[in-house]
Amino acid sequence: GLDNDCDSELDEDFDVDLDTYTTCGSKTDDENYYPGLADCSDDNPLVNPGMEEICEDTFDNDCDGAADCADTGGGGGGGGGTTRCTEGDTKTTGCSQLGICEDSVKTCVNRVWNDCSITPLSETCNRKDDDCDGTIDDVGDKSGVEETSCWCFDGTTARKETCNGIDDDCNEQIDDIADCCAPGEVRACGPDEAGMGICRSGISTCGDDMLWDECKGAIYPIKEIMNEIDDNCNGIIDDVFIITEDNLYIVWILVIIIIIVGISAAVIIFRKVEKRQKKASQTRAPLSGKAVTVKH
Repeated sequence: GLDNDCDSELDEDFDVDLDTYTTCGSKTDDENYYPGLADCSDDNPLVNPGMEEICEDTFDNDCDGAADCADTGGGGGGGGGTTRCTEGDTKTTGCSQLGICEDSVKTCVNRVWNDCSITPLSETCNRKDDDCDGTIDDVGDKSGVEETSCWCFDGTTARKETCNGIDDDCNEQIDDIADCCAPGEVRACGPDEAGMGICRSGISTCGDDMLWDECKGAIYPIKEIMNEIDDNCNGIIDDVFIITEDNLYIVWILVIIIIIVGISAAVIIFRKVEKRQKKASQTRAPLSGKAVTVKH
């Protein structure tokens, strides 16, 4: 740690691999750690006290006396592509810090680094960088709105959904509004009663605007008439006088009319009877015993 040759550099001839760590120095009482002065393999820049152990490369990368994550004591071991560490420590090395992985870290548990706390997901149209590659909504690692079908590609502000084959509102669903379709697509249309009576289904075709055109060929219910045909498509032929929910109000009207007519007829009859009774009362028998007819 001294400038023995007075050239203003410390131990410069003891760092052959130029990794800033020299061969000067010795172990401390901690058998698993070398201080920053000692490089245990000065001909390999991948080996020095500042390196993390790389499992399965055959080197003692961190100069702790054990190669390839071998357990040298102190509780815990290594292997399987992990590096030995100090319990409770965290690091971001090896974890993407982009997109949803921004706060991803590795934590040292039992002196072995565990996996990243946040890992990349499959990219979807949701205004987030799910796969942590630095680009928002680049579905399938493609670029551009048309290729990804995501309007929010690379952070573009969401907009109202329209029928255009693109997820405009970035909710992970394309054209999720009523009546959107693929140009040339065909579907059945028409009344719910199709197949009953005169009712028949029609055909609707999707236009270039990705909207369904008018229903062609459909036959809808009409008012029932006496023609031996089920015009209103309810499964009953000529049900003109059959009481249903649709014509119940007519029945009530007829009942009211009948009641009114009945009352009117009763009044007329009552008045006729009353009139006859008056006429009868005007005919009187004389004292002589002969009947006298009073003419009016």
